Amino acid sequence: MVERGRLVHDESGPWRSKKTIEKRRPMGWVSFMTVAVVMTSSAGAAAADSRCAAFFIGAQAPDLHDARLTTRTHALCFRFYSLLESGVTRTALWSAEHLTRESVASAHEEKRVDAFHAESEIDGEDRAEIADYRASGYDRGHMAPSGDMPDAAAQEESFSLANMVPQAPDNNRHLWQGIEITTRALAKADGELYVVTGPIFSVHATELDARVEIPSHIWKAIYDPSRGAAAYVTANRPGNGYAVVSIATLTQMTGIDPFPSLSEAVKTHAIALPPPRPSGRRMKSGPVSLTALGLSDDRMASSRAFVSGGERAALSTTIFAGKGAAWPASEAELFGNVPLARRLDRLGAWLQHFAVAERLAAIGHDLGAIGGYLAERIARWTHAGTKAERAKHADTSARTDARHSRHHEPQTGSEG
Repeated sequence: MVERGRLVHDESGPWRSKKTIEKRRPMGWVSFMTVAVVMTSSAGAAAADSRCAAFFIGAQAPDLHDARLTTRTHALCFRFYSLLESGVTRTALWSAEHLTRESVASAHEEKRVDAFHAESEIDGEDRAEIADYRASGYDRGHMAPSGDMPDAAAQEESFSLANMVPQAPDNNRHLWQGIEITTRALAKADGELYVVTGPIFSVHATELDARVEIPSHIWKAIYDPSRGAAAYVTANRPGNGYAVVSIATLTQMTGIDPFPSLSEAVKTHAIALPPPRPSGRRMKSGPVSLTALGLSDDRMASSRAFVSGGERAALSTTIFAGKGAAWPASEAELFGNVPLARRLDRLGAWLQHFAVAERLAAIGHDLGAIGGYLAERIARWTHAGTKAERAKHADTSARTDARHSRHHEPQTGSEG
């Protein structure tokens, strides 16, 4: 018997959790997988490991079109997914899975057991730690979700922080959860899917504990062999806005081609993806434009430069212990010695980061609601006052009429 961290192994079977795993369903596709095979500083490293090949179309791992993304990368292969982690962002750059109808059915029977842990196969300098997320105000958001994992050991592996990004709680627990539910439902309906999930980082990305980069957006690329391919994209903030884009557009935005073996015809055509189903409920609203999510190809080009690790914008945007990002202390801090176009780009990034438009809209909505309430109350008070005045006027008129009637009433008899 060999022990390795949280896992044990003997000659007769695959790596398993130290926790007792009883009544395992037969999973023939697990038997050839091993765990935590790590290679560093190579964009295509995962593809070189045949044990990861089952997660990729044509055995080709996602391709990093921007070579600057390859700085301090670590490819890991687990039982049911593979990932590429960045030692610069200390998050996953992508996580890849192959979902089948059978694996989804098995995963549905598994009860979630949280087991968040730092990835022991990555050096401490290049990996996220539990403390980085503590009291940060962000969730540890799975890229390959625990809900996709067909057994307890695979689920435990999905809780590696190498498979996480800092995710806005509302996004993680509602819209993104709905995208994950819909993806599993699609795999169950169509038989199989290849899925790659990853983050998009802004050139002005903030950090948790000065270490872990916070993505501005998150994407999930899906290839359905029976229909084609497309990707969901969401902003990493509260709200229900999501876009559906082609793989070619996603690659242009992120510098990552999730499915390099697909033809250009498949990559350039975005199939219709079903609406997300948060908590299993279909959303009433459909997809929005990339512009509505604050995305553009030009802006993403600068984002890819940031992830390379060479550039760090001189902005005091680090998030410490949930205190929140701060506005720059001065114009020089925000803009630095840069051209006007770059200044506008940075200012736009700040406005987007702090969701200024959304906040102003929300304030306007609240003020409108307050104004409507006050108008309604004033109308009621006015109506009540008018009603009281009418009643008072009617009562005064009645008394006047009564006195007038008595004064002019004809005399029909006399006393005596």
